[in-house]
Amino acid sequence: MTTESKHPLVEIMALAAPDRAALTEAVELAARDPESYVRERHWIDLEPADEFVWEALYDQLSEPSDDGDTLLAIFDWKDDADTIHSGLFYLGSCPEELDWEWFPARVSAMKGDHPGDVAQSLISEIGERSHTLGFSLLNIARGDSYVLFFVPTAVGQHILRLADSAGRARDIEVIRKR
Repeated sequence: MTTESKHPLVEIMALAAPDRAALTEAVELAARDPESYVRERHWIDLEPADEFVWEALYDQLSEPSDDGDTLLAIFDWKDDADTIHSGLFYLGSCPEELDWEWFPARVSAMKGDHPGDVAQSLISEIGERSHTLGFSLLNIARGDSYVLFFVPTAVGQHILRLADSAGRARDIEVIRKR
């Protein structure tokens, strides 16, 4: 199968986890044979067709590797600064060049602010700083949570185009200061 014939969400999986081919194969199975995917994952039922491959993509991105590494950092909209820092810092896709020296002073300056405002501000700042290093911090829409991962900027732009072609443009965004 050529790249052009793959479902756009299968391509997103391959871009988000280039070293984990089994995850991409699972999303490809969901696109090609939903019933088999449901049986393999022990899901109770099929989502509506337009949601199914999207849910399979999220399911596979959420799957930890054998050594426990995760592809996503998942936060509640009002998680504290330490949770955000550790979740992103230890994420395998976090750019090694990302400087965290600014973080404690920024958190200190925001003492007393609403937790949701703190989380949004910190995550936006991390996205902006990542961007200056050539990386995008992407967010997958999941209710009021942040579901974040880093990719090189060019890959992030390609993922956004693929999401748009799959009708999911509203579900993946680049996090930066507004």
